[in-house]
Parts: sequence; structure tokens; C-alpha cells
Amino acid sequence: MSKSTEAERKQWRAHIDKQSISGVSARRYCQANKLSESAFSYWKRKLLSSKRDVDIGFIEVPSVSAPQRWEYRTEVNLPGGIRLVIESGSL
Repeated sequence: MSKSTEAERKQWRAHIDKQSISGVSARRYCQANKLSESAFSYWKRKLLSSKRDVDIGFIEVPSVSAPQRWEYRTEVNLPGGIRLVIESGSL
């Protein structure tokens, strides 16, 4: 990649990041920064699609032994004299 292309890429990446953080629309950001909206859209698509080309995969996570089982009891008293009781092992 040529230096000018790399510099241009960095410049547009900075604009795209600033617009995203700003919370304003792309149109307003472009107007405020005297940028071509079509060029902004082009670079946004180009840079975001190149991010998607990164290989995404899975990594192995070693398992650990199961935690000890906790005993619990929860009671909830509801209006009308209704009592809800949930104990460990009941679900």
C-alpha cells in the first residue's frame, strides 16, 4: 500500500471514529467538517468491510470442575396470604 493511500486511510478512519463518537449524523458531520458525504460513505464502507475480513474463530477454553452445589431456600410472602418458596434442587 502506498504511503499516500495509508495516510488517506488513517485520515478517513479518524473522521469515521470521530463521527461515530460525536452522535451526530454523517451528513451533519460532513457538513461541519467540509467533507464530501459520498466520499465519507465510500470510506466508511471500505474500512468497515476490511475489518470484517479478519479471520474470526473460536478458542478453546479449558473447563474447570463444577462448583459445589449450594443449598438455599427463598421465601416470598405475597399479598392475599400467598407464600412462594423456592429451594435448591426444586428447579
